[in-house]
Amino acid sequence: MSVRIIRNAGGVPGLMVALNVFSEEVEKRVFEDGNLFHNETNLNEGNDKKKKHFVTSPFDWNEDIFSICNLVSDSGLLCEYFTPDYLLGLTYPIGAGFQAHHDSRHRWGETVVGVTLGQGGTMYFTSPKGERKAKEIEENYINDLGKASIRIKEYENSYAVELDLPRRSMYIMTGEARLNFKHGLRTQKSKGFASPPDWNPNNYRRSLTLRHTKCFSDICLEFAIINDPTNEDLIKRLSEQNKYKASVYYNKLLKKDEILKWRTQMTSVYYEMKFGCLSEKITSRFSRQECECY
Repeated sequence: MSVRIIRNAGGVPGLMVALNVFSEEVEKRVFEDGNLFHNETNLNEGNDKKKKHFVTSPFDWNEDIFSICNLVSDSGLLCEYFTPDYLLGLTYPIGAGFQAHHDSRHRWGETVVGVTLGQGGTMYFTSPKGERKAKEIEENYINDLGKASIRIKEYENSYAVELDLPRRSMYIMTGEARLNFKHGLRTQKSKGFASPPDWNPNNYRRSLTLRHTKCFSDICLEFAIINDPTNEDLIKRLSEQNKYKASVYYNKLLKKDEILKWRTQMTSVYYEMKFGCLSEKITSRFSRQECECY
């Protein structure tokens, strides 16, 4: 099946979802990668229904992750997407989920990318403060049960947009979806999606969350503008990002000397990607058999 993209999914500006972004062979390979996830044998015994996370950097990644990063631009989700410097591998057993929240505007950059592996999950976005009525759903897709994957839940003074994210799907949050809407994940249930593949006997949902730390995001945009100084889209993106000061520790803003030190470290990561030890891996792409984008 070819890659299909839903833009401004559920009427959420800046939320894009791509379906069938790679083959099941790639999905299985990434799902089972012990460098990306904790390999617990069983998390569904009732005493542990919490999601498990594992953080890695580009220096830890193999070609599959760099290929996934390149899919963001190659699939058409976002032009001029920069390879990030942070990857969060999450494992969700039955009963796990997370409440709606904002990813800090001061700790993280302009986009958040997520990839679903092994089993589907339901993500939701809560309306910005003061916004009571959802926008019309212009395009939908069918979930494993033959029902609409995008749904609106209306409350007295707010609303939520729910999206069923199937296996091998990818989403990106930009603009309002990234900055103004809170996002969360409904509790994983044993039913609601098709049975998992044989290589996922515990029915885990695993996900990759790709982010740029704020300093690294700023640096990528700055260098891109140096190379293309008349690109109005890049200039606008950097202008929007400059509204928020960089920080590392959640919402604790850094001092000027701390920001300078962090920027220096992130500049070295950028140069390793462009000219150093990561310069070959960063160009990795899936084969035509692994992804129909190519």
